[in-house]
Amino acid sequence: MDNFVTVLTGLVIGIWDEFIYILPYLAIGVLLEAVIRTMKWHLKIRHALTRFGGFTILLATLLGAVSPLCACATLPLVISLLLAGLPLAPAMALLVT
Repeated sequence: MDNFVTVLTGLVIGIWDEFIYILPYLAIGVLLEAVIRTMKWHLKIRHALTRFGGFTILLATLLGAVSPLCACATLPLVISLLLAGLPLAPAMALLVT
């Protein structure tokens, strides 16, 4: 039983250390998503991605690659773009990258 407590304590400490390590990136991603939603830039992104036809998948992939957004910010952005009428292929390319 003593070994279990030691392993569990080590696991909790490891998870906490990882959380502290990613916290700045998480905060920046959430802040950027809030700015994108507040300034209505997600509508401009949707308009830009739907304007280029088949080239939109490559454009969405490049946008996702250079974007500093984490998964907690990218998922709401992709959902709002899908609801605004963005085709599924560029949305999935953005989400995956």
